[in-house]
Amino acid sequence: MLRVHRWLCREKQRDLDELERLAKRLRGDLQQLQAQEQNGLLDPGLRSRRERLEQSVGDADNALTRARDDLTQARVELGHIERREASRTAPLPEPFRHAKRARGRRP
Repeated sequence: MLRVHRWLCREKQRDLDELERLAKRLRGDLQQLQAQEQNGLLDPGLRSRRERLEQSVGDADNALTRARDDLTQARVELGHIERREASRTAPLPEPFRHAKRARGRRP
């Protein structure tokens, strides 16, 4: 179970990284388009492309927010599972080990 949750966290991190690269690329494309518009290239096709890019940047930002939230939740859950595993496999303190052995013995 621990291995599965670690894998899920890695996958969510990869998804987040990919979305960040996409958003960065879209913002770069949008900046180039805006620069072309400012330089007097007011082609109607550029306007519609700019509007689509602006929409895509907004969609990417929303997806980034969701991906960050998903990753945070997965990391919290992984932390709970790791602590549960650690407490389950941790050796008992000395007094408890002796008491456990004594209870198991029959007179």
